[in-house]
Parts: sequence; C-alpha cells; structure tokens
Amino acid sequence: MNQAETLRLPPMTGANKFVATASIMLATILTGLDSTIVNVALPQMQRGFGASQDAAILVVTSYIVAVAIATPMIGWISARIGRKRLYLVAIAGFTVSSVWCAWSGSLPEIVVARVVQGCFGAVLVPISQALILDINPPDKQAQALAQWGAGVMLGPILGPVIGGVLTEYHGWPWIFYINIPVGLIAFAGIATRALKRTSEPMRPFDLTGFLSMSLAIGLLQLVLDTGQHVGWLDSTMLVSALAVMILAFAVFIRHTLRSDSGGFFNRALLTDRNYVTGLFLTAVVGALLFSTRALLPQMLVNVAGYAVADAGVLMAPTGVGTLAAMLFAGRIIARVDPRLMMAAGFLVTGAAILQLVLLNMPVQAGSIIVSGLVLGAGLGLVFAPLNAITFSTLGAGMRSDGAAFFALSRNFGSSAGVSMMQSILTHRTGVNLAGHGETEAAFLAYLFDFRLLLILNLGVIPFLLFMKYRRSSASIRKKE
Repeated sequence: MNQAETLRLPPMTGANKFVATASIMLATILTGLDSTIVNVALPQMQRGFGASQDAAILVVTSYIVAVAIATPMIGWISARIGRKRLYLVAIAGFTVSSVWCAWSGSLPEIVVARVVQGCFGAVLVPISQALILDINPPDKQAQALAQWGAGVMLGPILGPVIGGVLTEYHGWPWIFYINIPVGLIAFAGIATRALKRTSEPMRPFDLTGFLSMSLAIGLLQLVLDTGQHVGWLDSTMLVSALAVMILAFAVFIRHTLRSDSGGFFNRALLTDRNYVTGLFLTAVVGALLFSTRALLPQMLVNVAGYAVADAGVLMAPTGVGTLAAMLFAGRIIARVDPRLMMAAGFLVTGAAILQLVLLNMPVQAGSIIVSGLVLGAGLGLVFAPLNAITFSTLGAGMRSDGAAFFALSRNFGSSAGVSMMQSILTHRTGVNLAGHGETEAAFLAYLFDFRLLLILNLGVIPFLLFMKYRRSSASIRKKE
C-alpha cells in the first residue's frame, strides 16, 4: 500500500476529541518528565548507591539511549498491532517499570530498570504525534502540533522542578512513584476513546537493519559515556568499540541502500528535504534542552551550594517561558513563515545561554530565573514551527515511521549532548585544578560547557535555509 492509498477516517470532534487529546498530552508529558526528573536527584542517588558522578549519570543516559534504540521499531510494531493498542501497552509498561525503578537497591539495578522504562517510553512521543495528526483535520494540524509540542517540551523542563521537591522532602523513589496516577489516568482516557485508525503499509521485520543501527547507537553512546573515564583512545576497549560501531553503521547504510524501500528504514523519508533537515535540527534542540537541564541542577547543588529543592524551583521559569512561547506560536503559526520563527527562537535561546556563560560566583537566583525564562521562550519558538514544517510535506502513511525517526534523532541528540557535556565538564575541571581551587575549577568548567552550547545553538541557524515553506491557500484566504 502506498501513501496515496492510505485509508483515513474523519477527524474526531466534541468530547471524544477533548478526552483523547488530554490523555495523549498526559502520556507525552510523562515520558519527557522522566528523561530529566532524575537530574536533581542524582547527588542523593549517588550517595545512596556509593557511586561516582560519572557513573551516576548513567541513570539519565541509560533511559535516553534505550528510548533511542527502541524508537526505530515503533513504525513496524504499529503497523502490526495498531497505534492504539501499542500506545496502551506502552503506557502500562512504562508505569510498571517506574515502580521497578523506585524499588531498585543498587546502581546496576536502576540502570536496567531505566532501560526497560525507556523502551516503553520510546513509543509514547512518536505515536502520540501520529495520533494528534490523526484526530485533527489538515487545516488544524499545525496548531495542534504546536499545542502537543508544549507537552513534549514541558515534560523535560518540569522534570528538575518536580524532582527537586520530591527528592528533598520524600526521597528519590518518589520521582518514579509519581508516574503511577498519571499513567493510570492516561491509560483510562485512551482506552475509553474510540481513536480513529489510519492504515499503514505492512512489511516484514528487518532484523539486519535493526541490529546494525542499535549496535551503532549503543556503542557510540558507550564511547561518549565512558571515554573520559577510561582515557579515550588510550583504552583498547574503547578503540574496539569505535571500530565495531563504524562497521555496524556501514552495514546499516549498505543494507538500507540495497534493501526494498519498505524495509526497516523507509528510504522515501530521505527524499523529503523538510523532514531530513528537521531530523538534524531536532537533534540540536534535544542537545540544547537536555544538556542545560542536566548541567544547571548539578552546578547549583554541587558548586553554588543550593539545596536540591531550591535548585529544582529555579528550573521552573523555563517551563513558564516554554508554555507561553508554544501557545503564542500556536496562534500565529499559520500566518508566519516557520523558518523566521525558528531563527528568532534560536537567537533568543542564544541570548539565554550567553547569560549562563557570563555567570559569576556567587550564582544569583535572579540570573538563573531570567535566563530560564528566556531559554524556555526561545526553545518554544523553535520547537512548535519545527514540528509543523518537518511534517508538512510528509504523507499520512509515513507518519509512524517519520515520527519514530524524528523522535530517535531528538533522543540521540539529547543523550549524546548530555554525555559529551558531562565528559568535557570532567576534563575541564581537572585542567582547571592546576590553577584554581576545587569549587572555582568546577564552576569554570560549567561556563566552558555553556560556551560550547552557545556556539552549537548559533551555528545551526543557516541550516534553516534548507527547508522550504509554502503558505497554504486557506491561510492566504484568511489573511485576505
């Protein structure tokens, strides 16, 4: 079945649409929340498990990597069992694995539990995106994606806030227990709504494609996570991992080019210029968002001397800025060139990161609050139009695959960004110790990381020129 033959039913309306949308948003926020909610709890978990800071960061990256590896399977599974059924299984599995995380008694156990949680969480964002497109008519999809994007962005941003309060007053297991009521409500809402089904082309599972890509992603993340600890290329293990990673990636590329377009990776996705550019940009957005969410709480607690709960509260303004920007973008997205909106968003984000670069000791709460508001607003202005323009030229029959690899790109950018920034932080702290005290050396290392993120942020703006935009006839008539 090709794209043109994809069957579609009328969009949902009334109470069914409201309940379905609310439930989808809850599940979307849930998976984003758990990608960062452990950040401010890491110092407490590190002490409880007797682990080093580099080892404790695995609680964050193991989840993100599991999401990245599991994501490419979603299109194939969705075509087999249907989006709604897969979505319900994922919500249930995510909720149960959250309980396992809370009950973990050692670092290896919680890392395994987070991997399982990430595998189920991988389903929630791409399928929720496909469902949001399904339940809305074409002329409302850009606005609906902007509103849905608020959930995607708010989850990771609110994570440190909620995690800080729960960790300070109830202990770190409660950052996972909170998923239970949210998961149950989302499950009930989706289960009781008759979501429309979009048929998708069936194809056999491409084992070679899946294994080669998973191996390449997993080994690259292993290199990024452990490189600083084992001495990078001085480690035989790391060199071997790099060699196998390159070989696995070469196998994936060769296999993809030689196999039918209906294999593990649909090559037709690569013919869409907007989609390909969107893959790159969403990886950068993921790196910017998750790296700042990982670095700031650590800096505030370990260097600036803030309490865990206070550090979490200082993260809250970012969510306010994001929500305001996403709602604003949703209202004007049909009348404004999304490329201009994204360019403005990257410039605003750059201004926020520049403020972090210019921080001084002692770190003032006002500086963190203002930079957080501006950062949230900038990322919100980027994310809403990015989703809309990336999928504006993609057919309905390719949405599950497209959304899956779009989420994969964002998740890999997030995990790679966190690991690289953490590795650079450790290295720069050691270098700075030669001429500074321990606290000052660590603080200067954080500022160096923020400078690198600023360069990355500003460096991607020219890539917006690769995307094409054509105003719809409906919006032209509305303007007239």
